[in-house]
Amino acid sequence: MAVELVYQYSKETIIEQQKIALTQQLTKVFPLSIEQELKASTLNKNAYPNLPLLPKKENINQSQAWFVCKKNQQNGFILSIRSKEGYSGTIDLLVGISNANKITGIGVLNHQETPGLGDKIERYKSDWIRQFTGHSILSSSWNIKSQQNTNRTHAFDAITAATITSRAVIKIIKKTLQQSSSLIDKNHCSTL
Repeated sequence: MAVELVYQYSKETIIEQQKIALTQQLTKVFPLSIEQELKASTLNKNAYPNLPLLPKKENINQSQAWFVCKKNQQNGFILSIRSKEGYSGTIDLLVGISNANKITGIGVLNHQETPGLGDKIERYKSDWIRQFTGHSILSSSWNIKSQQNTNRTHAFDAITAATITSRAVIKIIKKTLQQSSSLIDKNHCSTL
């Protein structure tokens, strides 16, 4: 009974703190100028079957997205995506993508990767995740450096002793960039 009272009393504060933490993470993934704003939206996963979207808890056929808007013009978006190929399970990410189809940033929402190894995908444990910022589908081979394709200019570092985790993250970001052009082509800001 006492636990229920404490929960009811602190529920609104917890929800507010979760919103603040999410906003902070979103603005790290897509830094906003003073004129830009984030507009939340729900994507129907069936409308974007090739995007590796993270399903919402309330409805697995929907995914949360945020569109970066300036005067009702879309400048980019943030998607919540999921890789099912992590070493220890799924890896859930936020990926910011500009209208030029370049990565603006990546944040880790959730994972079960090995502590001290695969968990280095987290921004506060290592700079590894930052190496993708500024890259497009054409600016990289989207491989780990040891597998570098000579036709492209850049490959990515792997996390030492966490190659499976590294490959899973690289692969899901590449797939997201390849499939996100339909979100760039439409101005979602004018309809939100």
